[in-house]
Amino acid sequence: MIWYRVGGSTAPLARLAYAVRASLSEITPIADGSSFRPHVTLGRVRSGKRPVPWLPEALQEYDNRAPASWTPDGIELWRSVMGVGGSRYEPLARVAFQ
Repeated sequence: MIWYRVGGSTAPLARLAYAVRASLSEITPIADGSSFRPHVTLGRVRSGKRPVPWLPEALQEYDNRAPASWTPDGIELWRSVMGVGGSRYEPLARVAFQ
């Protein structure tokens, strides 16, 4: 997985993640034991495959930059559907922030 770490005050995100996990556990089994690591997923690399050769250097360049600021306008829930050609992602719901 290729991801970008979220920095700054992440306590509100942790509380949101805990609340979502608690709510979902009432309707579906939730894998327990994984700690919350706030991040933005940029992409995935298939198992056994190597990313393009220039990617590690490009990511290193971004790692040294000042953090970006971003205010989300909502949250989306997506489902990952495994298939022969790889995963397919389907949006399930979107809630706008007020």
